[in-house]
Amino acid sequence: PGVCSVVAPGQPGAALRDFCKASRFQGTSSGANMGETLTWVAIVASLAMGLAGACVFVWAVKRDYFKDIEDAKYQVFWSDLQETVDRLDEERHERRTPLT
Repeated sequence: PGVCSVVAPGQPGAALRDFCKASRFQGTSSGANMGETLTWVAIVASLAMGLAGACVFVWAVKRDYFKDIEDAKYQVFWSDLQETVDRLDEERHERRTPLT
């Protein structure tokens, strides 16, 4: 059985029809008005998210999060290089040390 038949036994889809009838957009002049309202809601939401992103960017710039962005790259590079040098030093030390 479908979901609608569980909600309204014997009348598949009755719950969905009743929900649509009780819609807050029912009193508007046309069904196109509901689509227009949802479009404006989507536009306002996207503008609000864009503004929030711009605000976060300005905040990060003012807090110097982008001050020396190249430094992070070099920190990773030098730490990897240091690990390689340490490993090579250990291998050299093992070769030089006589086994007893």
